[in-house]
Amino acid sequence: MIVSFAGYLILLRGRVFSVGDRITIGGVRGDVVELGFMQTTVMEMGEAPGEQAAPPAVWVSARQHTGRLVRVTNDRIFDSPVYNYTREFPFLWEEIHLPVKFDADRARAERILLDAARRHTAPIAERARPMAQAFARRYPLRETPDVEPHV
Repeated sequence: MIVSFAGYLILLRGRVFSVGDRITIGGVRGDVVELGFMQTTVMEMGEAPGEQAAPPAVWVSARQHTGRLVRVTNDRIFDSPVYNYTREFPFLWEEIHLPVKFDADRARAERILLDAARRHTAPIAERARPMAQAFARRYPLRETPDVEPHV
């Protein structure tokens, strides 16, 4: 109980996570909906197919809410990593796998994919660029994170 309460104090004063952040803690990924003295409540999210092998079993195979509320004791911040997807840089890099036939014109396929990705992500990249620069100033990165699409 004492360690959980200490974790609560760190959550209130620190920059670990707060209500509304998307996190993974203690093997649970989702959105923080409540911070309590002893427990944090997370609205659980599903997992992409490549991530579904790890317990606990999640039946939703996309990054959408499962409908389960999961309570995690606050002491977990001391003994397991906390992944915060929204705190410092509110954009995520996503990867989409598209099969291309071996004998296809791969250069043309790359051009088509990049054109489509740039067309649909241009406004997002414009918003992300200054945030990426601020992120690189705050943390000792060798280079500013690239926000442009890649193939």
